[in-house]
Amino acid sequence: MSDDNKQKNRFQPKMNRSQSITFWIVILLMVVVVFHMYNLSKKTIKEVFYSDFIQMVENNQVATVVFDERDATFWQDADQKYHTFMPKIVPDSLLNKLLEHNVSIISKRRSQLVAMLVGWLPILIFIAFWF
Repeated sequence: MSDDNKQKNRFQPKMNRSQSITFWIVILLMVVVVFHMYNLSKKTIKEVFYSDFIQMVENNQVATVVFDERDATFWQDADQKYHTFMPKIVPDSLLNKLLEHNVSIISKRRSQLVAMLVGWLPILIFIAFWF
């Protein structure tokens, strides 16, 4: 090798095994996030006010509602999907109103494992790159 090539190789940073694995994990996660965002953009979810949601229930325009903490996603029919954000204090009469109008009710609870992973993932990536 010539002296120029030796000097070029000497100044090029080398990645150790853990940095290489972390790099590919980050790339994979970025691809997954971009794919997920692309799929979400294809689905149209119409945002409505909470008062409009109540009015739609009273007019028998809601077939199914899914509660996920303070989020409510509901369907008028198989094609149209709606979303509303619930107030902090939801009246007990809402459940009765939904049952009176034969609305299918689904309640979800977020996975604690997923929440923990999402919360700790940036810290773990930072630690992996640090060492």
